[in-house]
Amino acid sequence: MMRFVFFWPFFMSIMWIVGGVYFWVYRERHWPWGENAPAPQLKDNPSISIIIPCFNEEKKR
Repeated sequence: MMRFVFFWPFFMSIMWIVGGVYFWVYRERHWPWGENAPAPQLKDNPSISIIIPCFNEEKKR
């Protein structure tokens, strides 16, 4: 069990690093950079959710 506890975060951190390098090599490296670079054009509006906490947790007096 101790090996799992140590090696799982170690293995996953390596996977994140490899994934980040892969993304940079195949996608991000070719993007235009700089202050005058245009914003990327989207094909459609992105699907997003805005979550607003509405519960008042303060004690009422």
